[in-house]
Amino acid sequence: MKLAAGSWCYRDSLETRRLDLAALFAELAGAGINCLEAAGAHFPNLSDAFIDELLLIQRSTGVELVCLGLGNDFAWPDADERDRQVTDLVAWMDVAGELRVKLLHVRTGKPRPDVRRTVSQEWVRQCLRRVGGEAEARGCTLAVDDESELFDDPAELILEGPTLKLSVDAERLRLMESELEHVAHVRLSFDKPDGPSDDVVRVVSRLVSDDHDGIITLEYSGKESDALSEMRRRIEAAG
Repeated sequence: MKLAAGSWCYRDSLETRRLDLAALFAELAGAGINCLEAAGAHFPNLSDAFIDELLLIQRSTGVELVCLGLGNDFAWPDADERDRQVTDLVAWMDVAGELRVKLLHVRTGKPRPDVRRTVSQEWVRQCLRRVGGEAEARGCTLAVDDESELFDDPAELILEGPTLKLSVDAERLRLMESELEHVAHVRLSFDKPDGPSDDVVRVVSRLVSDDHDGIITLEYSGKESDALSEMRRRIEAAG
């Protein structure tokens, strides 16, 4: 697995236009970071000119765009809205293809207090089946994130299609140590001063050393370069 920065860690700068995506790639390259997960919301547009520029930026900086992070919600009660979100996600798959990105970080959805949980779960499954088929046709993988804990066991979601894998946080990763083949994306929090626990670092070290296919995106407060450097040091020590 590759260690990556997340563009949302720079969201204040991006949303106030103090740092555009081109400048972000340059800043990451200067910090020795060579992988990025970019949030779809941070793309200023999806024109051919911008896609070509982004491909050029990657070549010139040596920073690879390895994942697109999307803010879908397949638990919307309105069926038309769910259809729209499926259509939007399929469109992002086409953008990913143009950018040569094979992994998309997607969400299940948020529970609604006025909707039965089993109903919301079925809506999510239906949407995942639809987008899963489209992903298979395009040769990309969807890392499904149940951050809102709509499902008791998110591992069941991978049964909805061969292109579906899991996105998990550090605690879920530790619990799934015997099922790592289902994990394609890890959200690794570095908000605590000492970072993740030794148990989590051990599992992450195993993913890296086994050349597991996927990415580990750091969630941090402070300097991204410091977090990545410390994480690399601890992985090497654990390995």
